[in-house]
Amino acid sequence: MLVPKEARYPGIYQKTNVAKIVSSISGSNSITVVGPSGYGKSNMFKFITYNRKYRRRYPKLRNIEFLYINLSQPIELNINNLVRLLLDELVELLERKGLMTKAEMGEINSNLSLKGMVSGIEKCLSKMRRKVIYFILDNTDVLFKVNSKDSLEYLKYLRDRYKDNLEFIFSITDLNIIENLNKEVYGSIIDILSHKMVILSMPRQNEILRIMDVFNFIEFFHSLLLKRRMIDLHKLTGGFPAYLKYFEGTNDIRIPNILPRE
Repeated sequence: MLVPKEARYPGIYQKTNVAKIVSSISGSNSITVVGPSGYGKSNMFKFITYNRKYRRRYPKLRNIEFLYINLSQPIELNINNLVRLLLDELVELLERKGLMTKAEMGEINSNLSLKGMVSGIEKCLSKMRRKVIYFILDNTDVLFKVNSKDSLEYLKYLRDRYKDNLEFIFSITDLNIIENLNKEVYGSIIDILSHKMVILSMPRQNEILRIMDVFNFIEFFHSLLLKRRMIDLHKLTGGFPAYLKYFEGTNDIRIPNILPRE
């Protein structure tokens, strides 16, 4: 099977942050990853989800399955739709592993009431009792923007109910999102979001210089093909907007003019 493009990312300059995320995972804790918009969080999450070869470096991840969900979707993120997203990912995982029959899939998909979907999640988890499922909820900020307190509380309810098999990785752009929450209203949600936090860092200076040296070399010798590859790289990483802002304030680093700007 071909490795997804996301699994070939990140390069040198994001290994530090990927390692920071992975080292915070214990199999019995949810974590919140904090990094500005355009920092490349989505691609780091996809890298962790899809790149099994990389995960083999960490023995503690052998019993963990990662399921990536981007919450920036054109649907109303009420409780039912959110639980449906979780259930669909679980069913797809079991189907891919050959652990669920078509009859069982049909039975689960025939009852899409909230109670029925939770029952479906329980049935899926029962087939992987020795595994811990980590749902990576990218762009968790969306839930705060649409005031989905009930949805967030239901995520906590699911985690508490299936604490031996189910955990979450949340993704937010700013710590102020949590700090500004009303503790009386969001107390239990604040607890789960702030229990284990990973603050992403800018790449080290020597890593930045190595990246830019490569980019400048390519710019000098670039052809139409190389130019296309650079644009593809920009789309793939998703992290260039944040890095370009940093580079623009650095006089001794030249930014390749073939990179699209936002």
